[in-house]
Amino acid sequence: MVERDLQFTTKIKQGGIFNYRDFYSFAYDWLASQNYDIIEKTYTEKVSGESKQVEIKWEAWRKISDYFKYVIQIEWMILGMKDI
Repeated sequence: MVERDLQFTTKIKQGGIFNYRDFYSFAYDWLASQNYDIIEKTYTEKVSGESKQVEIKWEAWRKISDYFKYVIQIEWMILGMKDI
């Protein structure tokens, strides 16, 4: 029987200018450097005028033993993103 223990949950809210491609690459590369296997379950972009909404869902896991593994679920919701 599978048993899951939730260890941590948080939300990050940020307004302002940031480099989306660099942030995406940094987050993905960090998980890979920690030996996590990553599946991008969802990637959606909805364009509305000059802005877009981006939704991303990742699941990353790392096997610890034959009986245990770490699982990280990450959900991104970016609202009102504009190119500058």
